[in-house]
Amino acid sequence: MQKKSFIFISIIIALLIFSILPIVNYIADPSRVLHHDYEMRYKKFHQHELVLKTIYVIEHKHDYDTLVFGSSRGGFMDMSKISKHAYNMSHGFGTVSTYLHTLETLLDSGVKVKNVWIGINDFDIWKDHTQELSRLIYHNNLFEDAKLYSHWLFRFIPESFNIIKEHKTLLETKEVTDQQPRLIRSRTQEAGVRKMNHRHLVAAKLGYTGKFRIDESIEDIKKIKKLCDAHHIKLTAFMYPSYYKTYLFYDQSKIETFKRKLAQVMDFYDFYDIGPIALDQHNWFEGSHFVTSIGDHIIDSIHENKHLVTKENIEDRIRQTRALLKNMPILADEDIYLLNENTELDTHHLKTIFDLKDKHFSYSKNDQFTLTHKGENIHTTVDLSDPFFILDQTHTDAKQAVLLLKIESPKESLFQIYFKKTPQSTYAETSSFKLALHKGENYFRVVLSSTYINNGLRVDFTRNSGDYVIKEFMIKALKP
Repeated sequence: MQKKSFIFISIIIALLIFSILPIVNYIADPSRVLHHDYEMRYKKFHQHELVLKTIYVIEHKHDYDTLVFGSSRGGFMDMSKISKHAYNMSHGFGTVSTYLHTLETLLDSGVKVKNVWIGINDFDIWKDHTQELSRLIYHNNLFEDAKLYSHWLFRFIPESFNIIKEHKTLLETKEVTDQQPRLIRSRTQEAGVRKMNHRHLVAAKLGYTGKFRIDESIEDIKKIKKLCDAHHIKLTAFMYPSYYKTYLFYDQSKIETFKRKLAQVMDFYDFYDIGPIALDQHNWFEGSHFVTSIGDHIIDSIHENKHLVTKENIEDRIRQTRALLKNMPILADEDIYLLNENTELDTHHLKTIFDLKDKHFSYSKNDQFTLTHKGENIHTTVDLSDPFFILDQTHTDAKQAVLLLKIESPKESLFQIYFKKTPQSTYAETSSFKLALHKGENYFRVVLSSTYINNGLRVDFTRNSGDYVIKEFMIKALKP
């Protein structure tokens, strides 16, 4: 009897919670999706930008004839420089997949469009965000939008309860209806960035896994082009530029493959290389988003038909980007970054300041692994998950050094360097540099500041047990 009572009470409680939850979520509606409200937001809460922009354009279908799709990087492009009737459809982690489905919704809803621009990201070729909650597509159809609404109604959203509990009030916003205030702010912020001598910018890894969906992205672009052709829409495609540390982090051979396939589908404007835009830290708010003047440059270049790539000149373009990569300068004012495997750097004549194979160089280590010299290599057996050694006696007078690492790993793992900005600092995740290890041989060249060398590097060459072969672990001083 007690068991039956418990089950009955549990069911009643579950039903109460299930009935209360959608009421609370609807009343609070932190994303403003459930109310289709693009003019109000809560302080410190983000609207569902993709959905609300789609709803806004449908409700103002006669106001815009040019739609500019893109990721959050596109938020720093001035629509007034494209057309007085252009609307910025950019949203966080936008991909060609979200552009395709959103364009279908807009056209099915009677929006008349003459021009479509799509900004293509490097992460388009490895990540699809369309199933993520904050990137769910709006279809303007109750049945098809059931998934979108049910996510916001029937899941536990702490923000909803906080809004009601703390009696938070809605504030007016123009982020969806008018981009100019945001552009004015970003231009002011850029002016501040231009005055800075040096900042620590890191690569924007953005969920990079080394696994790719190139063909799927190309198929999405083909569908966008087919859709535009069917509706007599002029389609303009371009690739966003990348900050050089981010560029170096990614496998450029895969992006070359993507560019080749894209050129067979349509012409596009290519700003993705390791030229002056990528190398100048003053062009970047951080490792992913360029400043507003670079957005101006992209628009002006497209209007002037510069940086156009076609199937006839794609190989020339790839040779050009390879040459820029091969001849990339060593940037003296940067603290730590990865050199791409194609970057030219002759290290044979450089002074060796540490060599793991040479017993004349000292270091300290923990007891979670063993090192055994066998021939030209060092074999290491890792017993636990936190093996590390510290280079606390290594010193250089050069401004920078390059770490040369060649390691054979039995499985996917992680190589990590911990560095200290002062001798008194402690090692912390926030002051570390990570590189993914794949199964088999891995080869890296990492440029790093002499400050980190002189303060003592901690090296965690893996985080997994197993047998590894270290074929090279050397640090050489770069010339001033």
